[in-house]
Parts: sequence; structure tokens; C-alpha cells
Amino acid sequence: MAQVYIHLPKVEAEQAVTCGMKLSDKKILEFKFAGINYNCFFGWLNPNDDVECRGDAGYSCVCLNIEDRYCFVGNLDLYPSDLYFKTLLPFNKYVLGKFRLPRCMVCCTVLPSRATIQGRRLDFPLMYENSQELYLENMQSLLEGKFDSFKNDQLVGFFELLAGDGRFQKIVKDDVIIFVGDDDEIFTFRKPEITGYQLKGL
Repeated sequence: MAQVYIHLPKVEAEQAVTCGMKLSDKKILEFKFAGINYNCFFGWLNPNDDVECRGDAGYSCVCLNIEDRYCFVGNLDLYPSDLYFKTLLPFNKYVLGKFRLPRCMVCCTVLPSRATIQGRRLDFPLMYENSQELYLENMQSLLEGKFDSFKNDQLVGFFELLAGDGRFQKIVKDDVIIFVGDDDEIFTFRKPEITGYQLKGL
């Protein structure tokens, strides 16, 4: 069973828990998956991902319990390109942290017994703060575990951004990269070897 969160104006939220939510009324998008046409409305795996409505006093957070077969997860960063639909996953195939900003696509009418209004403190504890934080933590852990030099190379990339903004001078000396700040603060790192990165299969 998928737990999907959606923020609704308070009146609509009350209607959702007393009368349910008809797919025909909420339909936002029609799409095809595995040769089958679906209608859907959008929701979130984590209510904190809804940056537009979370914390808005005019909205209530409603938790919907949806059967897995009526829920898909898409990568919002790719919407509305073809890649969004090519990478679309059924809910039961989605692994938490795979997308930076996963968006749920609910493809059924929701009965009132499957909808509950959440208070300021959610009735269901969240396993992670938001999807972006989980995604970044997963990527960081994966790359650090796979590549011994990742921490060094990550810091080089960070300081190169600052150097590009004029905040550091970059000096390359043999296999060392030196960053010198305006206050003569100095940071040194090993020169990255990009050829050591094989990202296929991540």
C-alpha cells in the first residue's frame, strides 16, 4: 500500500475524508504505461517535498492510502520531457532515494476511508526529512564507497566553483591543486584523475 501525501485547501480536504476523491474530478494528466492508458492526479511520497503548499495555513495535508497498482512514481526534474515517462516506475518498483524529487501519480478514485487529514505533527512518522536530502545522502554514500578519491575530488570541484567566482586563485603544481584566497588562506588537494571514474551501473 502506497502512502501518498497531497495538500488541499481546507474545505477540499474535509470533503476528501468525508466523501472521497473522484479521479474524474482531480484528473491532471493522461499517460500511457506498458500499453495501457491511465488518468492521474499528483501527490508526494514526502509532504515536505511540496514546497509550494507545505506550511500554508490555508491548506491541509491529506494522507492517501493507495493500492500499489494504482500508483506510479516519476522524476519531477525531468517533467514534462519524454525522459520523464521513459523513467516512470510503478510504485512497487521504486526505491527510496532514486529520484531527487519523486512525484506520485495516483490513478484511481480514493475512498473516504483511505484519506486522513494530518495535523502539524504527522500521524505517520517520516523516515527522512525530504526526498532531495535522501537522494543527496544516498549519492554521497554510494560514490564515496565506490571511489576512494571521491571526497578529494568533490572538494576540488567545490573550490573550482569558488575560483571561477573570483574568490580563490587556482594553481596547479604537478599532481597538486592549490587554492589561494584573498586573505592568503590556502587549501591543497590531490589533482583528480577522471579516468578512474566508471559510472556505468550506478
